[in-house]
Amino acid sequence: MDCARLYEWVALLARLDPDSIRVDENLYAWSTVHFRVADENFWDLLRIAESSVIAGTLTCHLSSLERAGMSEVLMPEFLRWARSKGLTIPPELAPAEGIGTAASAADATSIQGIDGLRDLINALGGPVLGSDPAAVRSFAKKAGVMKDGDNPLRTPRTWSRAEIEPMLKAAIESWRQRETK
Repeated sequence: MDCARLYEWVALLARLDPDSIRVDENLYAWSTVHFRVADENFWDLLRIAESSVIAGTLTCHLSSLERAGMSEVLMPEFLRWARSKGLTIPPELAPAEGIGTAASAADATSIQGIDGLRDLINALGGPVLGSDPAAVRSFAKKAGVMKDGDNPLRTPRTWSRAEIEPMLKAAIESWRQRETK
């Protein structure tokens, strides 16, 4: 699960099965959604998450027009946010971090190739660049990680995470500021 509704991520963070939460949508008031769950931890976490969405510190992949808990959030973004709040990531989400190379990119001291660079950008909460290597190259060039003509044969490259992470973080922050305008 790479993208899910905010309440589903919060349920997993609260160690609840998202399928166990009954969602009642009010047919008469578009913005009214009721979650049938008695767990106070879920409610506390949902309030914190919704406040972070409003404050812009938790970025939604797809916003749900004022419907609390129903916005869609990408897993790397949600995990980045949860860590920034000092929240404990439950074991149910920890194995999911290891899918693909995102976890190894997030922990590695060297980043291998365009795929590793894409995974690091995602792990840092950057834009979803898809599978097109040109999109990754374009973002990396804007960040100063790559330059035009520095790899004409397109051979696999390796970057030092310590060198490129600050540049990527600055580019991601700049991207976020443009997205919120």
